[in-house]
Amino acid sequence: MLNRCYSQSDSMAAYYHKAHDFNYILLLSCNIGYSYSGSHLFTDEVFFYELIGDKIIRTFDTDHSLRFRVDTLIVDKKSLRDADGLLLKKVSSKKRDRLIGKYILPSLEAGFYGVFIEKLKSCKND
Repeated sequence: MLNRCYSQSDSMAAYYHKAHDFNYILLLSCNIGYSYSGSHLFTDEVFFYELIGDKIIRTFDTDHSLRFRVDTLIVDKKSLRDADGLLLKKVSSKKRDRLIGKYILPSLEAGFYGVFIEKLKSCKND
């Protein structure tokens, strides 16, 4: 279900939640994740994660997120649920690419998406 390593043959898992003007996108690959929310409230964060059973333990740091924290997502078939009950549904690679192009890339200069991509490249080279 979740890709454990990033390579040419592996794709990045993407999860999405939309509510009114709020879009939440979560990208996971190679134990590195990227979290984006917008457009009313713009936040983006890079984190490291570990899959333990049906839980994803995310560790954020202050260099690429709002603050240091650790939280948990529950894996439920093709969706993820956070501690507040927010449900993120897995999307296809085609929809993932559309979401990145529509929401994330326009804010590329202001956010950490570039940092996420660089971390994936270094992971791929390891």
